[in-house]
Amino acid sequence: MNDPWPWETDTPLERARRVARSYREALESANPTVCEHLDRKVNEYGQTWIQPVEVQWEQLSARDIENLLGIPATTIRAWASKGKLTKLTADDGSPVYMAEEVRAIAAQSRRKAT
Repeated sequence: MNDPWPWETDTPLERARRVARSYREALESANPTVCEHLDRKVNEYGQTWIQPVEVQWEQLSARDIENLLGIPATTIRAWASKGKLTKLTADDGSPVYMAEEVRAIAAQSRRKAT
């Protein structure tokens, strides 16, 4: 069966979050006050991902990628040590990775697993 989902590298969690965000955007357009109230509520529960956040996707730490994409930081570091992923150095000397490269490797791994 051909999957019509337009973002083939999305994990199931990313798909669910895209759907939830689209509903949130519709609610924000229809009733900003209610949307703001619900945003505060989900923040109280620690679910800050639902609110729009501008992310610089170029280079992120393994921990940031884990938080945004759900790919364990240990997996990201392992891919880099095996040469599957390019490890870069941020201005402060910390290791960073290209988020899109991580997504592509994750998608390739998922395809191999099926």
